[in-house]
Amino acid sequence: MVIRDAEAAELPVLQGIDVATGQMFRDIGMPEVAEYDPWPLPDLEHSRTAGLLWVIPGHAGEPVAFLMGSQVDGCLHVEQLSVDMAAPAAGSAGPCWNTPRARRRPTVSPR
Repeated sequence: MVIRDAEAAELPVLQGIDVATGQMFRDIGMPEVAEYDPWPLPDLEHSRTAGLLWVIPGHAGEPVAFLMGSQVDGCLHVEQLSVDMAAPAAGSAGPCWNTPRARRRPTVSPR
């Protein structure tokens, strides 16, 4: 499984993944979460240019999951982890975050 930096052209796709992930909450009695707006493109771009936006590509290379981080008190903070479970290969995205590479402590420099 590959984890890679998000590309600028993929940001609208990540918004779609964010919306699709929210829909899962509707099924478990949390419809207010499903109604959240997706992350705004400028916020995603800021995270991307800071090196804090990663994707898991599906079979054709398109993102099926993303992780957006930020820096809080000098440490990496996970702002959002979204997986489009309806996308082909998305079911394999979950275990990817539990790889030795994903568990490595990232180095985050101040913005």
